[in-house]
Amino acid sequence: MSERTASNDRGASEPPLVGITMGDPNGIGPEVLVKSLADPIVRRAARFVIYGQNKVLLEAAEAAGIEPCWLRIAADGERAARGVVAEPVVYDYGDDAAGPLGAPAVDASPPDRERAAPSHARLQNGGG
Repeated sequence: MSERTASNDRGASEPPLVGITMGDPNGIGPEVLVKSLADPIVRRAARFVIYGQNKVLLEAAEAAGIEPCWLRIAADGERAARGVVAEPVVYDYGDDAAGPLGAPAVDASPPDRERAAPSHARLQNGGG
């Protein structure tokens, strides 16, 4: 189904096109994003383009027990240059910058990593 056909199925007024960045791959953004997109009412409210790392979004969806509902397009590919082809769509920037889901940020300075380590360990052990 083409974008034009999908838009025509929605009626005369086309929903707005909304671009969303995934946020920090190790933060809560990917989880919030996949949970929001799992709601059909939210998906009908706009045409969503997500900028981020598809691998991270898939991991967040799996952890939440959510079936992915988006199309992945390489951000530097020919299809991305042509524009939105489906809704929602993830313009995938690859996973080079992402560490394991929930790990401290890769680019954190050594003191920041040391401060984050106890909190990260508590989260891995169920909080508290």
